[in-house]
Amino acid sequence: MAREGSIGYNITISSGNAKEWTSSSYEGEVLGEEIAAASIAFGQLVYRNINGKWDLADASTVGFNSKNMLGICLVAANADGATKIMCQGYIQTSYATSNRVGQPMYMDTTAGNINGTSPSAEGNVVRIIGYTLWTTATQTNGYFVLYFNPDNTWLEL
Repeated sequence: MAREGSIGYNITISSGNAKEWTSSSYEGEVLGEEIAAASIAFGQLVYRNINGKWDLADASTVGFNSKNMLGICLVAANADGATKIMCQGYIQTSYATSNRVGQPMYMDTTAGNINGTSPSAEGNVVRIIGYTLWTTATQTNGYFVLYFNPDNTWLEL
């Protein structure tokens, strides 16, 4: 069973095996006093917009939503609501799909989602955002665990 603790400002640690994590488990670098630009949920991929708020990231077009700073939502919020955002770390999320442990994960063309298959249509953005730690099929409790470490580079198709 994962246990969570705090070491210093906005850094969390977890003891236990990530393969045994349950719903809403995470550890990593966290921004604590953040504001949502729209409705966002735990585990969704988000980007920091030009107003300093967090909105759903989307690889379907080149724009702020695909090439700005990325994070993962840790506290569900509506527009202008308070949230927490993970900048790097490990997270259990239901917004990711992958069939292989260790597989690169990409920003998806569905806003807020993460996919093990890179976007392929003209005008899409390809950006690696992390790697599969455990798939739903290989993780003890059937949850997907992601190592989130977004690349700063991106490619327009």
